[in-house]
Amino acid sequence: MKKLFKLFYKYYLSPRPEVSPVKQDDFEMYVENFNFEKYRKNIFAFQNKFSIEAVKTIEYKNEVFEIFKIETRNKQAKKKLLVFAAVHGNEFATALVIPIFLADISSNPDFYREWQIRIISPINPVGLKCQSRYNKDGYDINRDFKKFETEDSKLQCNEIDVFKPDMLISLHEHPFKGFMFLCNDKVSRLLQKKILNKLKEKNILLCRTPFIVKIPGTKAGVMRIGVLLKVFRFIFGIYTLERYASKKNIENITSESYWNERDIEKRIFPHMLVLRSVVSDYGK
Repeated sequence: MKKLFKLFYKYYLSPRPEVSPVKQDDFEMYVENFNFEKYRKNIFAFQNKFSIEAVKTIEYKNEVFEIFKIETRNKQAKKKLLVFAAVHGNEFATALVIPIFLADISSNPDFYREWQIRIISPINPVGLKCQSRYNKDGYDINRDFKKFETEDSKLQCNEIDVFKPDMLISLHEHPFKGFMFLCNDKVSRLLQKKILNKLKEKNILLCRTPFIVKIPGTKAGVMRIGVLLKVFRFIFGIYTLERYASKKNIENITSESYWNERDIEKRIFPHMLVLRSVVSDYGK
């Protein structure tokens, strides 16, 4: 029980569990070294079709790390989608989703024509380099949406406030076998059902027991942030991106792949299904 409480505090309650981007050994995880130069080339390979810039640079141990903003040029589109990737640096597969997403947008312009899409990746490049959940100062960025002590959470808030998305999707990974997505209460149940059906159609293994303990009312593959979880996070003072999005009345989906899966494609593909389902099924 004592160990369980420590894990609960570390992963859910503490905005700064460490003082540096240390690796975690609480859960088994499959992580690969991340090639930033290759990633940058893969991103800028699409510069003829997207607006791309380094929206922020971070210095750590005499290295400079970039956070990229990638945006479609169809600013006349009526709907807006904002995507965040690699918020937690050890969840490296989420960063790898982005070049694939860009390739899909480029190859299927008609499919995406109704959406202006903005992508920020990697939110936590130092953590990505160090294979750490935390940023360069040991903060869990996704627990810093109360005091906003990190530049990383401030950057996300600024993008939300300026871009004003209809839908915000944050890509994550977790230690529980199978894929799942979390919806705030702004997301329609119909869209939630359509996403889940598309995951099932592709025989995606769905997570049945998310988090450290089973959450009442959770279905395999999907969890809605309802009254019970709202009370839970209020009591324990948990301030995540999802909570900030709800406060701003923005629809938010958090997709979570299994971080111990050795086949990286199996970690990437379900995120793409969620992104494509939102684009095709939103508001229908």
